[in-house]
Amino acid sequence: MYPFESEAGTSYCNKLESQIIVKEVLPVLKEDNRVESKDIAIVVPYLAQLELIISELSKKNLDDIEVATLDSYQGREVRIMIFSFTRSSKNNNVGFLDDARRLNVAFSRPETKLILVGNSETLTCPRNHSDSYYTKLFERLVLHAKGKEHGTFISGIKKSDQLRQNQQQMKKYDIGSIHKGKVKELKNFGAVIEIANGITGFIHISELSRLEPKHPSQVVLANDQVMCKVIENKKKGGISLSLKHLNPGDIFSRSEQVTGIIIKRIAPGILVRLHSGFVGLIYDPQVRLTGNKFANKKRILVEIKDINNKKRKIDLRWVPE
Repeated sequence: MYPFESEAGTSYCNKLESQIIVKEVLPVLKEDNRVESKDIAIVVPYLAQLELIISELSKKNLDDIEVATLDSYQGREVRIMIFSFTRSSKNNNVGFLDDARRLNVAFSRPETKLILVGNSETLTCPRNHSDSYYTKLFERLVLHAKGKEHGTFISGIKKSDQLRQNQQQMKKYDIGSIHKGKVKELKNFGAVIEIANGITGFIHISELSRLEPKHPSQVVLANDQVMCKVIENKKKGGISLSLKHLNPGDIFSRSEQVTGIIIKRIAPGILVRLHSGFVGLIYDPQVRLTGNKFANKKRILVEIKDINNKKRKIDLRWVPE
């Protein structure tokens, strides 16, 4: 039972440890521009855990990070090793983790950093070991890891609670529901949107606008506040969002004042980029009356005059500040 180990035939896997590695450990390592995927190896004692982690990496487009079993990694070295103990239970023996030769592979192969992911209660419980030597070994290892001068000790139970809360939050995002979010990151093929603390969704570039932009920055920018619609919510695949499936009436209301950025002048007036990927128009009569106050990329305050959901049109009025 989560957050404990799961049996997979004669093998074992641990979902919590795989999520901690992929969602917590790797993002921190990747923040250092000096660390490349080839510098990292994830080593596990069980084939089922290897397959689970490979699956989690694939969802995050991190397929270029090596995952290997203990036995297959013997005789090799790597700059940074992440080791998943996998075994996590109240009363089960830890199996071949009680094998000094195998453990030597995990503890001696990294050149600069060793990151251990495991259940400290399972590893230090005498009932789980066939020899008291290993109980004492893991007790010393945990004490060593908790020493601030040696690194950082993270509570997996707290991470388990956080991940469980996130999963409960995910259930709130039904298909068709509309949510306010913030553009966290732009990629060549879309935008990562943070829609709640710890909950992110993704808008593919094809879902950003009906105008078929060549790059997401033509529609949204980093840190923009956007309203977006859920078009898919897979338990394992994450939340897919859309801007182009929104109607302007879902976001804006008549007489509402909002800030926009001038895109360009066209024959009828001035195009203004509003939030959530929408564009409105200030008609020509008001533009001619105000002279040259409308420079491209200038931020201005506008009022929503009219909304046509069917044609997806927004008429604007400039509000002098």
